[in-house]
This record gives sequence, structure tokens and C-alpha cells, in this order.
Amino acid sequence: VLRRIHAANRLWMKGEPLWESGYNKRTKFWATLDHDYYIGVFPVTKAQWALVQENAGETDQAKLWPSNFRNPDYRAMRPVEKVKYNDIRNTKYPASPQSGSWLGRISSLTSVSFDLPGDAQWEYACRGDTLDGFWNDGSPMTKANAGDKFTTCPNLPGRYKGNSNSGSATEDSDGDSGTAIVGSYRPSTWGLYDMHGNVMEFCLDYQQDNSVIAKWRGAVNANGNAALDGTGSLRFCVRGGCWQRDAYQAKSSQSNGEFAGNGYSVIGFRVVVNLK
Repeated sequence: VLRRIHAANRLWMKGEPLWESGYNKRTKFWATLDHDYYIGVFPVTKAQWALVQENAGETDQAKLWPSNFRNPDYRAMRPVEKVKYNDIRNTKYPASPQSGSWLGRISSLTSVSFDLPGDAQWEYACRGDTLDGFWNDGSPMTKANAGDKFTTCPNLPGRYKGNSNSGSATEDSDGDSGTAIVGSYRPSTWGLYDMHGNVMEFCLDYQQDNSVIAKWRGAVNANGNAALDGTGSLRFCVRGGCWQRDAYQAKSSQSNGEFAGNGYSVIGFRVVVNLK
């Protein structure tokens, strides 16, 4: 299920809200995207991952169902995790996803060019109609727990450390601990689910501070599907926080990074289709 994001030539503020400074040094700057795109309403689920792999002829169960949370009664509608950037795409932008990767396979099966969202595309879609200091469902971001970086934040519309029962999360867990069934929390103002919490999501771009992005791409232009030149840490952006991290990690502006060959129980992805 995809939703169209009307982004072409709209000016918006990328980066960290002023009062959150210190939690994530993501310099703010005005950004634009040069085209609309469709983005997944949910992160890719385990069942979707398995279906694409199976239809492409995959028979290895480990490749059909990569997962830390393997309980067959609950796994289908949980986000896929323990997948690597190399499993998902296996090439660096601007090259198209490699044919044997998951994105290459779904694109071949559907004749639709699926890809990962760029860093700016992901953040623009996550923010929706909200401004600084708000979760993307429009509810205010509580400041009461700023001292402990929002270890508890009852109004966060997603799965995070404070509501994931992470201490008891095992591979046999149901959807009440560890990752949540997708769509278990409130949607954003644009009808997107799980962009705050559940699993962090891979993006196309290498992780960079926004001051570098602004300088490299121009002060008012951050083209959402143009990955950086790889002069930084060579780790790909992962966005959105997750079931095992504190609430502040789920902010719209928060960015972490991961190497292409690593896969963990806290990282998944969602897809985009670019309209250009």
C-alpha cells in the first residue's frame, strides 16, 4: 500500500527543532524536493519480504524469513528486520537496485521501479503537516522528560523502548514485546504508520550532518533520491527510531547510520516509487 507525497518544489525546514538542540546535531536548513513520490504506508513486513523472495524462486528459509522475531503466529505482519542494505538493494545510488536484491526482484516482478527513500524524502514524508516539536500525528512532543532524553514518552505514536517490553523480547515474542504489528499505533497526518519507532529504516543516502548536505547540494536544495558522494562515514542513513531505543531517537530529524553489510533486529525499511 503506497501513498502519494506531494513534494515537488515545496520549501520546508529540514533538520532539528531548536529546542531539541543537543540530542541530535542536525543543522537546520531550507530544503526542496524536485518531484512527487509514492511511499509505503507501512514498513515492509516479513510476509511481503517472503512473498517477493518466493516468487523470485528463493527456497532458502533463512532468506525467505530473515528475522529476530520468528514466532510463526505473529511474524507475518511485523516489519522485516535483520536484513542488510546489501540484501535490500546491493548497489549504491545512482545505480538501480541489483537484480538479485529484494528491490530488484520486486521491481522485476511488478514492472514498477521500487527503491529506498532518500534521506530528505523520508524526513519530509515523516513530518507531514506538523512543525517543530510535534510527532507526526499532530500531538505535542512532551518536554517533561527532556532530562532523560524521553526514556518515557507516553504520547509517542509508535513502538519504542518505553513501551516495547524490550527486556522480555525474545524470538518467540508476540506483538506485545519487541517489534509491533505494523499499524498498531496512530498514523501521521498524511496516513503513514510506524515512522516513529518500531524499526529504524534504511535510506539511500550516506549519513552526513545537514550542514554537509546543505553545502554539497546547495543551500536550498536537497534532492531526496540523490545519495551523497560517500566521503563521510560510509554508513547509510537509518531513520525513525525503534523498539529498543529511547523516544528521542524517534524524532523526525534523528539520523543514525549503519554499514551496508550489517543487519540487526532494530532495522528494516519501507519503499518509494519516484515520479520523475
